[in-house]
Amino acid sequence: MQVSQQVTLNNFSYSHKKVFDEINRVNTQISSGKKIQHAYEDGAIATKSLRLDSEVKNLEQVQKRTSEAKIIADSADSVMSDFDTTLRDFKTKLLQAANSTMSSDNYQSLATELNGLKEHMRNLANTKVNGIYIFSGTNTDIKPIDNNGNYHGNSHELTTTISKNVKNPFSIDGKSLFLGDYDTHKTISTNIQLRNHSENRVIQSGDKIKELIENPTGDDINFFISGIKADGTAFKSKVSMNPDTTVDDLLTNIGSAFGNTNTTKFVNVTLSDSGNIVIEDIEKGKSSIDLKIVGVQGGNSDTETNLTNVNYDNIIKFTKSDFNKINPTEESLQIDSFYFTKDGSTLKANVPLYSKKEFVTNQTKLADIANGSLDGKTFNIKLTNIDGNNKDVTIDLNNTSTFNIDGTDYNIYNADGTQTKADELTQGQLNNIISMIVSNTLPASNDKAGFDQAVIEARKKVEVTLDSDSTLTIKDKTDNQSKIQFAIWDNDANDFSKTTTPTISFMSNNLITTKKTEIDFFKDMDRVIQSVREGKVDINNQSSSPRSIGIEDTINTLDKFLSHFEKNQAKIGTYSKNLELENQKALTLQTNVKTLQSEVEDIDLAQTITKLNQLTLNYQAMLSSITKVNSLSLLSYLK
Repeated sequence: MQVSQQVTLNNFSYSHKKVFDEINRVNTQISSGKKIQHAYEDGAIATKSLRLDSEVKNLEQVQKRTSEAKIIADSADSVMSDFDTTLRDFKTKLLQAANSTMSSDNYQSLATELNGLKEHMRNLANTKVNGIYIFSGTNTDIKPIDNNGNYHGNSHELTTTISKNVKNPFSIDGKSLFLGDYDTHKTISTNIQLRNHSENRVIQSGDKIKELIENPTGDDINFFISGIKADGTAFKSKVSMNPDTTVDDLLTNIGSAFGNTNTTKFVNVTLSDSGNIVIEDIEKGKSSIDLKIVGVQGGNSDTETNLTNVNYDNIIKFTKSDFNKINPTEESLQIDSFYFTKDGSTLKANVPLYSKKEFVTNQTKLADIANGSLDGKTFNIKLTNIDGNNKDVTIDLNNTSTFNIDGTDYNIYNADGTQTKADELTQGQLNNIISMIVSNTLPASNDKAGFDQAVIEARKKVEVTLDSDSTLTIKDKTDNQSKIQFAIWDNDANDFSKTTTPTISFMSNNLITTKKTEIDFFKDMDRVIQSVREGKVDINNQSSSPRSIGIEDTINTLDKFLSHFEKNQAKIGTYSKNLELENQKALTLQTNVKTLQSEVEDIDLAQTITKLNQLTLNYQAMLSSITKVNSLSLLSYLK
């Protein structure tokens, strides 16, 4: 078969181009170091390369995020170290005040110095790093602590994404730090030192109860005891005791009121060396335990069950306050009939509200706070409104709950337009009612629309909220020196014939909480400083604030603070270490992925050069062969 010159040329051109392209490709591989330059050259390599490149970039982002997060965590750790040092300095100065005799001026100077330390800690709490407040939770653009010690952040920790569904925290939110919980037992105490009047000394548990009275008679002593048990249930009891029984017997009766039996204890009831009755919840954590107690002898106290109507020859007081009373009678007989304390435009109750051992919210039903049905219950309110006018109000809870002011009944409505039943009423609805009556903004029509409009208008003048410690707070928006006075109490509070009736206390001359289970750091610090300013060493000392706990008890509070902050500092230290480990892990993984990526993408240089040399030899051989073929002629064949 004769092969034409054109066919030979075509074959040569094809082979030449193929080998030349391969040489160029290998040359490009050597110059770039990569196996392919375009995805179409090898789809498998391109797919693997894109996936590995994505992993490298993701790991780079993880390193960047963990490095930035670690800066925040390390800053928080440093701030908390400063916080710890300042708090220990604060405690040292407080111990000085508790263990030495100081003049009033010295106490004032020390209080000013302590306030400076508190302000330093407040500034630390408001630390900003990289443009964000590190203790505001995720509300990083909001200053966490205001000038009054209120927290404005949230309870969410800052987190950084490590991988899908895996996030690492790198901050301590200010709510858990400054408004957290102690792992401790709530403890309450009387604030009047009980004395043995016959021997002129502090009372002891073995002394007779009649020795609590300066001039006792032979009559029984009747103790009116009321409060809240550890499970949130209200109790009331009138206990008549022979004057020759002991203080220890009284302590046992108090324990029984809380539910203690010979085999089961819910609270520890003891007498302190300083002559105070101290009650401690057996369980750690949030607790609603509360107690009000008074002892009376003589008069009609043997037969009368309503404290409002009691008269007596002798009285044993256990607590005292500086509260403004509703009635001019002895404050120990008034239970809950006191005006809220007032500071400028703000009025505040003193009893924290709980539901199932948790602070209440606006959505909490009052029946849950009372731990029982409030059907048929009446709450009395005595107030001075923002215009300076005195008013008496009642809130009547039943199937068609109403509030009455100036002789007019106003219906209370639910959000769905139905009239509120007794056990449907929420704390938020109560707040709205208080806002309306205090602001003198009453419904124009006794229907849902009138009720809602009155609430809207009332809130513009008076804001009623729950403070951080779950106490009811009223804020006058119209006057910095408000005319408002306000008191609210259960109509049955003084009736001891109703021993198991659910109730709610808002303002009470109750036992004082000496060990809290909840932290409100900066406000607690203010209370500590106030005790120093007044020179009140222990709970029994006379001062302008008889319900402050005294310097000695505040030292225990500081110890709890220190323990709490140490735990949180250890926590942030762990966060920082975890971020460091994740950063190192991401760096190692990135190195491994890059190695694998290199194996997929990069050439073996020696092998590729060898291949280039081989291709070059092949190319030269091909040219030589073609040259020889082209030089052939008929004469060559004839030879």
